[in-house]
Amino acid sequence: NLSCLFYEFQDIIYIYQGVFMGSWGEMHDSRFANSVDIQKLFQKLIQVTPENAYIAVRTPALYRMITRSMKVCYKKDSQKGKGFHRLALFNDSFVSSATDVGTYGFVKQKEARHSFEKWTREDELKFQKELTLATPSGGETSALYTDMDMEQIVQECFEAGISYLNHEYHPDVIKRWKTEKVMSGDYRGRTYDEYIGNHMGYRLVIQDSMVRYFKECMKISITIINKGCAPVYRKKQLRLLCMGSDHEHFFIHSDSDITGLKDTSLTMEFCIAHSLLKSAEYEIYVQIVDEDVNQILPFANQG
Repeated sequence: NLSCLFYEFQDIIYIYQGVFMGSWGEMHDSRFANSVDIQKLFQKLIQVTPENAYIAVRTPALYRMITRSMKVCYKKDSQKGKGFHRLALFNDSFVSSATDVGTYGFVKQKEARHSFEKWTREDELKFQKELTLATPSGGETSALYTDMDMEQIVQECFEAGISYLNHEYHPDVIKRWKTEKVMSGDYRGRTYDEYIGNHMGYRLVIQDSMVRYFKECMKISITIINKGCAPVYRKKQLRLLCMGSDHEHFFIHSDSDITGLKDTSLTMEFCIAHSLLKSAEYEIYVQIVDEDVNQILPFANQG
């Protein structure tokens, strides 16, 4: 009974990649690759897996096959249909050929006969970019494809909303990423492997801060921006840690929500009442806490 294992290790399982169908479990070359059976497999996996993990399917076309079978639409009915909000994507041939080895097709979206068809790379990436504002996307590479230069691959990471990639496969691709150097910007002289690794998922940066003093309190405004490929998908706790010179400390919490933050900034405001200040001096730290794993998430800012 795999369900027992799923629940035993639910604190470390982030995503189920596939619905246990096809060669290597990669959802191809299977007689079950039809709308009826895939929907049944997805619904069964929903029933036997914990709520906190995503379930990813191999292509955007398979995603649409499931959602259309359930008569839901990711734009309008994101909570309609049991488990639908957990449905995500994975690509096991990321930037590996002109179509990512069958991930994409040759039909333009506006010319497709039905939503199950594989659209062109351009149209599928537009679809995926919107979809990954709500659920993650990742996978691995499967072949060295030199028709795309490294700048195009970086752009693809952002367009596809990449949150994770297998760092061991394909070896020739990893070798290229570790060899070629970024030619401009903050990462000039560093490898593309380092750049892509640092920008997968979310990359939160403190952009600005301001302190204002009032009669009863002081207000601290912190502006953060996400420079990563994907947004934060689950709610995090935002807080200030105020550490006094007497080693006493307290927290000020924010109601701001950073889920969905991508390509834009967010300003949080914290009010610290003067009555809370007992020490002569304070060091103040802004923190983002993942309460599910009880960890403080680091910002990309140095220091």
